[in-house]
Amino acid sequence: MLSHQVRLLFVIALLSTPTLSLQGSELHDAARKGDVRQLNKGLNEGCGINDRDEKGMTALHIASLNGKLDCVEALLNEKANHSARLSSDVMPIHLAAFGGHEDVIETLLVAGSPAAPREANGATPLHYAAIGNHYLAVESLLKSKTTVDPEDARSYTPLHNAIRKGHANVVLLLCQYGAKPLVDPKKLEQMLRHAIKNAPDLVEYIVSVLMYTAGDSLEGNLIKTLYLSAAMGGNQSVFASIQINRAQMKTKPIKRLRFLHEHDKETRMTSCLRLTY
Repeated sequence: MLSHQVRLLFVIALLSTPTLSLQGSELHDAARKGDVRQLNKGLNEGCGINDRDEKGMTALHIASLNGKLDCVEALLNEKANHSARLSSDVMPIHLAAFGGHEDVIETLLVAGSPAAPREANGATPLHYAAIGNHYLAVESLLKSKTTVDPEDARSYTPLHNAIRKGHANVVLLLCQYGAKPLVDPKKLEQMLRHAIKNAPDLVEYIVSVLMYTAGDSLEGNLIKTLYLSAAMGGNQSVFASIQINRAQMKTKPIKRLRFLHEHDKETRMTSCLRLTY
């Protein structure tokens, strides 16, 4: 099954190819490079601000995807359509979330972009930010009062995506904003098996966060499912760790977890969880 990121790029690649003028191509190239001077030159020469490139993308789509804030601001000042959709219903804010560009997300929201539009697969920008481990992008969307538990076409919420990918810092953030971790045992097992594969050293702490959030009612189910997931995944180190730390998993204070909020993109793309004792 294609990952969400690969599927997005695949959908974009299959878009229709409208005929463009040379000026239109230059406008999109300027947005891609973040060249505000070239962008303004194209607009002054009569370039259509909402013209689409060979992939169906507007200049605002391209600038949002690449995190070119100056170009995003220039385009919005000239009334670029912040709600323009690709054939897959992807909007500029989806692409900003996909790239983890929280400054672009905030600028689009101020300009009037909806915070939780759905694309063809039912995913919102919060889904994209959560699956990419973009902590600050997730935080920006949550602060905009977006729905914290939207379900996509597969009934996955942003929290489910974060659990599957092993993004412990995003799991905690979503839970702090009220995301509901209660899911059916079969789906929980599936998510934890993915988490064990993607981030075995963080699974124990993800389960700690879920137990801390949901309370005693979820403890037995989570521990049992985590045991099963570790055993079925053949991950002996995780299985042994659960046996050793089971009692601590319930009592470990959340305040012992701290997170890196640096604006450095490379740092945010990696696992940001750190433990302090």
